Amino acid sequence: MKRSLLTAWFTALRSGEYEQTRDGLLGHDNKRCCLGVLLDVAKVPVEIDPQSGIREYTYNGDVARLCLPQAFADEVGMIDNGSPVHIPIGEEDCLAEMNDGGTRFEVIADRIEAEPLKYIRTIEEDQ
Repeated sequence: MKRSLLTAWFTALRSGEYEQTRDGLLGHDNKRCCLGVLLDVAKVPVEIDPQSGIREYTYNGDVARLCLPQAFADEVGMIDNGSPVHIPIGEEDCLAEMNDGGTRFEVIADRIEAEPLKYIRTIEEDQ
């Protein structure tokens, strides 16, 4: 992940601009989970499924409602779509589980910032 995107993600999580939702990237009234905030910061578009009317992120053909689009996760180097290596979904260090368990965005930002390589394969300096 580029350092600028990582920094912008922390800033957005701590900004108070986003209301937190659970059980999906997007909630009602433009609420987001912590991974939805990352997608917003990266300017991944939100589209409405014409059949269901549900809002979802679309990135290079991947459509996502519950977790990062796989193409995006691969491109930015997220480990296991936001879950740390060797820590299965359901454990306390999984970003989605922290979010859905009610951990505040500021705390999530602090955890990622303290150990970014638990969640991201590499941090690339901006050119």
